[in-house]
Amino acid sequence: MGIAAVLAGSSALMQTRSQNAQTSNQQKAQAQTIAGMTQSMNYSFQNLETSRQTAFDSTIDDLAKTRLQSLRQEASVNAAVNEEMMNGGRTADLLKRSVANDAARATDSIKANYEAKSNEIDLNKESSLINTKNQIAALPKIETPNALSQIVGLASSYYSGKNSANALKALKIGG
Repeated sequence: MGIAAVLAGSSALMQTRSQNAQTSNQQKAQAQTIAGMTQSMNYSFQNLETSRQTAFDSTIDDLAKTRLQSLRQEASVNAAVNEEMMNGGRTADLLKRSVANDAARATDSIKANYEAKSNEIDLNKESSLINTKNQIAALPKIETPNALSQIVGLASSYYSGKNSANALKALKIGG
């Protein structure tokens, strides 16, 4: 009678240890998955920041080129106005202002394009962060059974084994 109960209890104990080991392995695997997701998000952030730096450098180059071109154009207009209109008149002032306004519009356009690109990068970073958080939140929770449920399971197995032993004993006596 005692041997069957002890065997059933030890079998349940081994199952409990096996479940705990399996749960521990699953938790480690899930932690590695989360670390991989986070690393991927960080690489994405690095790529986006590199893209922002490239856009900034390109904007600086474009602004320098535009400013140089506008200075050349203003100098040409000033030279032409000075030759033809003897440095004066309404038409000369309108031409000079028009050239200056064109340069300002081109500069503003370049700055606006950079701001739009930078804003797009910020949105992509936020999207990547939210996506990673959602993926991590979607992972199933892996929980180890609490001690009480393990004790109840062991006791249940013990009493089940004890009842089986009693039933076998009753069959031997009755048979």
